[in-house]
Amino acid sequence: MDATSFPWELLPSSIHEEILSKLPISVLLRLRSISRSFLSSIRSLPPSLPFPRDPFFLLFSSSSSPCSISSAIVFQPSRNRWLSMPLPSFPATASGPLILLSNSLFNPFSGTPTPIPPHLPMRTLIYPLSLIIDDDATTHRSRLRIVVVSTSDRIRSQIYDSASGSWTLRGELPGRVHMLGNAIVLNGSLYVLSFGPDHLLKFDLLSSDWEIVSEVVPSVDCAHLVAFGGRLFLVAGVADLLGGMLSVKVWEFDWEDWKLVCSMPDEIFSEFSGMKILKHFHVCDGKGMVCFYSYSGNVLLILDLMNWRWWWPRKCPLQWHSHPFLGVAVEPNAEFLR
Repeated sequence: MDATSFPWELLPSSIHEEILSKLPISVLLRLRSISRSFLSSIRSLPPSLPFPRDPFFLLFSSSSSPCSISSAIVFQPSRNRWLSMPLPSFPATASGPLILLSNSLFNPFSGTPTPIPPHLPMRTLIYPLSLIIDDDATTHRSRLRIVVVSTSDRIRSQIYDSASGSWTLRGELPGRVHMLGNAIVLNGSLYVLSFGPDHLLKFDLLSSDWEIVSEVVPSVDCAHLVAFGGRLFLVAGVADLLGGMLSVKVWEFDWEDWKLVCSMPDEIFSEFSGMKILKHFHVCDGKGMVCFYSYSGNVLLILDLMNWRWWWPRKCPLQWHSHPFLGVAVEPNAEFLR
């Protein structure tokens, strides 16, 4: 046998997965057409296996109809490029390659919608909190869970599980809150910010127990939770008494208190705010890349938590009718290659 080559099909499947999981989707798409052996290995990858650090950040025009927007403007940091993706309506939340819409799950990479049954009725307004995708070890297929909540005199939650195809009421936390912020999954639990009062809350996905973990850093605006590398971060703006942003900072939670770990440099903050009084900005994240959009500056900015580098994406060549706002991050996975 040639010492410089080794038949791919003789390698164990675990090695196939280890190698293929480190390649970008553009390479895997080409490999599928090289040989039947590559095609078979790629199709055998776990369906929810993500690709290395390749999120797509979706922006929407603020003039779009909430019911139908047809497409979104998308930025892909790994290739520093802009493109458009199909999207039938505004997203509620996203996980992996799937976006949760009002009554369905939508994969923008394949254009495939999947209907979901309506949630159980509640007396107060219900809104989606999180979409969670796991590999089911029994069926070797993706298991989907959706957590929705209502807030009035208490937080009440219900969960949709694709394994059963139904919704169940699961957990509540007494006490009135004005609203909940974004939720992240870490160590088998959901962590979410509550506002009015401002707390860090935890929802155990196994036991369905809610608890208050900590008070949030005081006097912050546009707060957003980020999980990366098993660590929990808070990204937020620090405002003056009149509501104008003075800076944007990042804290890490050490499971006792919030510790400041990073601040947006002054010169970057000036450009981000458009040399105006910054009242609000949008944030979403994926794979440790935090994406900021400033309405006043009309600019996009990336913070890479891998190396704490701030950088500006190339200017968007696509046209939009009015100022967009930043929505969700999606990430292609192995199911896209089937």
